[in-house]
Amino acid sequence: MRLRGRTTELRALSRLLDAARAGTSGVLVLRGEPGIGKTALLDAAVAAATGMRVLTVTGVESERALGNGALHRLTAGFLDRRQILREPQRAALDAALGLGPGRSDRFLVCLAVLTLLTDAAGDVPLLCVCDDAQWLDHESLQTLTFLARRLDADPVVLLFGVRDTDPADRVPELDGLPALRIGALPPADARELAVEAAQGRFDERELDRVVAESGGNPLAVRELATEWLHARGRSGDGVPLAHRLPMGRALEDRFRDRILCLPEPVRVALAVVAADPTGDAELVTRALAGLDVTAVSALDAGGPASDLLVLDPVLGFRHPLMRSAAYSCADEPTRRRVHAALAAATPDADADRRAWHLAAATDGADEAAAAELESAAGRARDRAGYSAESAFLAAAADLSTDPELRAERRFAAGVAAIRAGMPERADAVLRQVPSGAGAVVAQSMALARGAAALQLDRIGEGMSLMLGATAGLAGLLDGELRRQVRLETLQTLVMVPWLDPPAVASVLGEAEPPDPDDPVAVLLQGHRAHLIDGSVAGLRAVVDGSPGTLPADVVTRWAPLLSATTRELLDDRAMDDLSVRILAAARSGGAATTLRSALVSRALTETFAGRLDDAEVHHGEAGEVAAVTGGAPDLRRAHDALLRAWRDDGDGVLRAAGALPPAEGAPVGGAQVQLVRTARAVLALGAGRYADAAAAALEVYRDDPPYWGHLALPDLVEGAVRGGDRDAARAALDRFAVRARGTGTPWALGLLARSAALLAAAGDAEALYREAVDRLRGTVVRTDLARAHLLYGEWLRRRRRRTDARRELAAAHALFTQMGAPRFAERARTELAAAGAATRPAADRPAAGRPELTPQEHRIARLAAAGSTNSEIAAELVISANTVEYHLRKVFGKIGVRSRRELGAAGFGSP
Repeated sequence: MRLRGRTTELRALSRLLDAARAGTSGVLVLRGEPGIGKTALLDAAVAAATGMRVLTVTGVESERALGNGALHRLTAGFLDRRQILREPQRAALDAALGLGPGRSDRFLVCLAVLTLLTDAAGDVPLLCVCDDAQWLDHESLQTLTFLARRLDADPVVLLFGVRDTDPADRVPELDGLPALRIGALPPADARELAVEAAQGRFDERELDRVVAESGGNPLAVRELATEWLHARGRSGDGVPLAHRLPMGRALEDRFRDRILCLPEPVRVALAVVAADPTGDAELVTRALAGLDVTAVSALDAGGPASDLLVLDPVLGFRHPLMRSAAYSCADEPTRRRVHAALAAATPDADADRRAWHLAAATDGADEAAAAELESAAGRARDRAGYSAESAFLAAAADLSTDPELRAERRFAAGVAAIRAGMPERADAVLRQVPSGAGAVVAQSMALARGAAALQLDRIGEGMSLMLGATAGLAGLLDGELRRQVRLETLQTLVMVPWLDPPAVASVLGEAEPPDPDDPVAVLLQGHRAHLIDGSVAGLRAVVDGSPGTLPADVVTRWAPLLSATTRELLDDRAMDDLSVRILAAARSGGAATTLRSALVSRALTETFAGRLDDAEVHHGEAGEVAAVTGGAPDLRRAHDALLRAWRDDGDGVLRAAGALPPAEGAPVGGAQVQLVRTARAVLALGAGRYADAAAAALEVYRDDPPYWGHLALPDLVEGAVRGGDRDAARAALDRFAVRARGTGTPWALGLLARSAALLAAAGDAEALYREAVDRLRGTVVRTDLARAHLLYGEWLRRRRRRTDARRELAAAHALFTQMGAPRFAERARTELAAAGAATRPAADRPAAGRPELTPQEHRIARLAAAGSTNSEIAAELVISANTVEYHLRKVFGKIGVRSRRELGAAGFGSP
């Protein structure tokens, strides 16, 4: 069928298909109102995909809670290739699709599907079409949109069709992907379509009316023209159209009117098809037999519903609005009968879907159905993740007969939604506290509501709820449970943009006798002492020895608090080791919020270490996870400010500052606020704007916030000394000296020596600078080492020791250049030139070790130089092996090497 008025859209689709045939991936989201032609364009792409393998899936509203349902249907055609997957990937995919035991892992599933897709595309280019994406289940949509951002050098095209006129249908996971809005047909094309639908029997007046009233919506044009034709057939003459045909639900009402005119058995059969998302004709036939409806007479090709249905390759409706209309035409008793019949017809292997049908078949509370849904929730979590678990538990809560069970299930549903990164759903679920809920459950729900409110940037409300609930629970719980609740609250509040330290400290309770064998007790008492009197001895006990000695469950559960501990101690080795371990645990855990936090923590560690390319990759992945999961705000928003400062990206620092929520009366800036302020100081120092640097760092000094107050103190010393405010510099140095000596780590003592040298008398300064360089050389923190070389070199040059100055400044320049910190590198180059060295501005030549490479290319090159295979690199970065090879070829061409063996000599060895 020829599509009228869609030349631009068809060309865009054709370009994507041609690119895939040439070996390049492509993604496009078609957006528009119902009936505007998205499905027709997707069908046209399928028809044009000659020489390609085509996979299609359509979202079904009733299936949205059944995690991975759409993914199962989409991948069914190449599951026989699973033997190519590594065992962890295969096991995760089998668990996700209900093909094997165990617990699914979202990112292993993503990598498994990516591997299967690209492997299949190695035989023949692949077109993957997802229509009505707004109704795809959350987990399938997560996987597909994550893949859409990972495909690159593979012959795969991903097309999505999504309606976006109703706010309820918004799909934030698709934001940021290439998109094309489908608009109304031009009037001339709408006229041609109307004439065709009315079999050429329009007169000009009525034709003009149809075109005008349809608004150029192709489905509306056909429906109005068909209505006019039927009316003419009944009366012998056309009838005037009463009013403009609205889109969306009103158009669905017109389908309802048509369906209501059909015989009752046909309406029941259509309701069964509408309630079943699988498109399995045999399943529908069994269900209809249970309802005493003959499927052949109701649904055959020549029957009364043939203009509504598609019978091949799967049983479904010609348009999604027809499905909605068919389901809504059935009254409540009929819908319950339909779902009961589908439950009876669903095989044991699909127990989750059967439980969902049983719930829909239930009239009122039913504890047996609620218990089955609760049981299914555990399977759904293992198979699909926390979002599916939340949906099942919320449905179980609605059917519960016991108030306490209802409250417990609703609480569990809210917690699962928070872990899935869906705070809006969590907030809605947790607000409905059932009467009769026990005190512990009610307070626990308030605590979870506070966590959801914080994710939604309702800072004041979130802190108030969490502090009140924590205090309430402390009086109801004993021992280990009470400690865990207090730590949960502390860990959450440590990461908020604004906080009230005395209020936070107030919920930590009285000091308890130390128990060195209980890491949770050690963690709580260490942070209690630190918040109340600034002591770091308890924090030191948390990470004594090595983070590797901490139990895995402790690392996973208390990751943000442990990360804050290592930063507060300025323990670079523990911080580096712990962030690696936390990220590995998060990748295998499947919780979106945990993974985002772990990625951000690792990126921050890499920023301190001067591995700015790696930090950029991890910040980018954190953003992709946030975009995929939707709901919660992007947790990178201020945490990448420090990276942007080192990159000399002033606009990026400003964006981070602008993304911070208002203080809501909280007296002290928290993690995100202090990181932005520290980033502003670093940005100004790189540019030599010392007064601006001191002003930004002074804000941190005045707040003196827990966990972040010391990071900007060395910046304040440098900015204030160079800006002429030695009193401010001395005050900052005095405060930092107490903390650095308390921790005693090489990082802390190196920073202390560097800062003290700036204020020292001429006879004492050099020894302090040398001490700073020596101590920092033994750390992973190359940013601070490079700054120590720079400051020492500047000091030497001002004393006319040009040879010694050139040595230190050259070291600083090399480090800054290698890490990709252009403004600091230029500051070092300018000093080198003043010391008599021949140099060129950084803009005149590529950076050493990373000439014109993207962060992704640099990361791939470094992993390859370390000996990782393409498959191992693909697993690490969640991209395809083909994409790894594609980027390596680009790296080889850019830096002039011919093999992986030469990468190390080209500057891509381990830092």
